[in-house]
Amino acid sequence: MELAGNILSHAAESISKGEKVMAILGYDTAAGRKMQRVEAASAQEAKAIGEANLDANSMHSLRAVLLYADDTTVWIKTRSYSQGRQPALLVLPYRPAAAGLLLGDPVFREGAAPEETAGFLRALQRGIDSYAPGASVLDKF
Repeated sequence: MELAGNILSHAAESISKGEKVMAILGYDTAAGRKMQRVEAASAQEAKAIGEANLDANSMHSLRAVLLYADDTTVWIKTRSYSQGRQPALLVLPYRPAAAGLLLGDPVFREGAAPEETAGFLRALQRGIDSYAPGASVLDKF
């Protein structure tokens, strides 16, 4: 979830600057952390390309995150290829604010048992905090 928080922090910075975020693929490999925007003609096409890469692990990564957004919601899909964990889907409603982004309560739609949620959210916050420019525009959970 730290990787998800880091990617969310990057996306929040972009959204707060008025940029359109279609999809971002973030992943950890033996060589380090990488991030790439998924470019496409439409947000739906970017999401589909990102999901195909995530499902196939075309990045040859240990873990990966796909973040995609519309005007009111951020979705974050996670995969852990090395630990055999269940894929997770985190949904965060948001709205732009004068000083940054206001996020609603995050909800796990799949892949997190109730007893795991608090730990996952702490890890998500550590990831957010790891990228200060994005963290500065996000509220703490």
